[in-house]
Amino acid sequence: EAPRDQLSFAPELLAKAPASLQTCRSLLMFLEKKLEEKVADAPAVKGPEGMRARLELHAAAAGRLAALTDKAGWDARAKRVLDLGAAAKMPVGEAALKRASERAEREAKQLEADAKAKGEAGDLKAMLAERLAWEQARLRRGWLAWCARLLKAQEAKLLAAAGTPGAADAAPAAARQVGAGEIVEALLLGEVPPPA
Repeated sequence: EAPRDQLSFAPELLAKAPASLQTCRSLLMFLEKKLEEKVADAPAVKGPEGMRARLELHAAAAGRLAALTDKAGWDARAKRVLDLGAAAKMPVGEAALKRASERAEREAKQLEADAKAKGEAGDLKAMLAERLAWEQARLRRGWLAWCARLLKAQEAKLLAAAGTPGAADAAPAAARQVGAGEIVEALLLGEVPPPA
């Protein structure tokens, strides 16, 4: 298996990426500026002290899931690079979302029961609201990182095709190939691409 930092993108993803070097570079500049923005610290979850670690894990997974299933709020420029809504409808993405949704529902029921047993009268969503919103924003930032990595691969491919001296190979031979569905799975796990 290829090292985690060596990856290539599936041909169908690269085919949907901008075919103009100037467009790739312009979008990449935009994404890099967005990725340089300061990220707020994770807000604390509310609830019983002894359950906070479990509540944080659930908020992370549920927040990422909520972000991926949200139809609004996705940056139109970045969607030109990687449309997560379309990726989530592909078999791999659809299956990953279904598994994550089922797991989140099970965990939510168990956490609600455990919180009630510890005397917590509050609603689980209310206890996690701030953290859920933070995780949703974090997933969107992860998506932008995936878009930037895809654009860098597309830029390398375009430079190599133009015969630019010193252009890096867009897809190292030992690289792990990633498609849209695998990116959905990675985002659900909170994974961002390694630096190019």
